[in-house]
Amino acid sequence: MENVVATEPGERLLNLSPERFTERPVFGSPTVYRCAVCGESTRFQLGRKNPKPFTPSIHAALDAAAGPPVPWETDYTDFCCLGCGIPVRVTYEIHEFAMSSYRYMPLCVYEYVAGS
Repeated sequence: MENVVATEPGERLLNLSPERFTERPVFGSPTVYRCAVCGESTRFQLGRKNPKPFTPSIHAALDAAAGPPVPWETDYTDFCCLGCGIPVRVTYEIHEFAMSSYRYMPLCVYEYVAGS
């Protein structure tokens, strides 16, 4: 049995800072995920998709949990925890605040947990 756990960004992501007008969290630099399973911190890059360890069933489970991204408004990044290797998807909003200048605001962290 496969399970995807959805978590608020502030519980798993480090280096978030408040956006100056709305106070919503935005990604800082570097973008870092802290694993709930092993506690390891993993740096990741926004926009990366299709890591080699992701099987079609992992992609399908994360796609079903997160839903499709909205072009030019939302996106996601997939990666594996460096400590225990669990698959992770981080979804985020894309805000263009000036021509070709963007803020990325995290929406949710999805962790794929395989079980029996």
